[in-house]
Amino acid sequence: MSESTLEKLKMRAPRQPRTAAVIERERGQLTRLERVIDVLYALALFQTIALLPQPTAAELDVDGGLAIGMWNARDEFLMPIVGIALVLIYWGQNNLLFGNLDRTDQRHAASAVFQVTFVMLFGYFIRMGAGVGDRSDILAAQSICLLLAGVAAISGWRYAQRNALLDPDELTADEIRALGQRISVEPTVAVITIPIAWLGPLAYTLTFLFGIPVVAWLFRLFMKPTSEKAPSP
Repeated sequence: MSESTLEKLKMRAPRQPRTAAVIERERGQLTRLERVIDVLYALALFQTIALLPQPTAAELDVDGGLAIGMWNARDEFLMPIVGIALVLIYWGQNNLLFGNLDRTDQRHAASAVFQVTFVMLFGYFIRMGAGVGDRSDILAAQSICLLLAGVAAISGWRYAQRNALLDPDELTADEIRALGQRISVEPTVAVITIPIAWLGPLAYTLTFLFGIPVVAWLFRLFMKPTSEKAPSP
């Protein structure tokens, strides 16, 4: 590092504590951000539900009617259903994290927007796969989108910890760590499924279905408890 860079770092003013007015503004910003994110997740969910196949009249005009027709088209239903489940998981994850925030700021809000953006891109690649077939590269792209969505969530959560954006009266250090591990499950599984994508859509889907509970169990197994409270602003 050059001497000029070191001098600039030394001269940089320390971070100023937030005033009461800034804290109140950031709390209002959190409320607005929650509404926007919920709308975007609802849109992503709607778009994924719209991918569910519609059996033709010929497929329904069999013994057993709707149930048999849908069963015969089960392979076409599988990926959209998994996609719906993953969108709901990320939406619930986002609501869980936001429920433990006291306020937000621009950097934290940006991470939340990035997260939902990558979830929507995940839906885009599901639609692409429905149109051209579940190619391995398209499946891998879906996993990369979920990985980046998870990275955005983890980055936002850690930023909230470092900058005292969490509710100091609600969370212990154990709970903060547990939430951090919980939101790491899906991106971890997404990394695993990237190479699995080249084994075919069935192996890819099964890895998501069974990988999430297994990784979640492993994370809980290796969690070490402490007993501190979240930092105050």
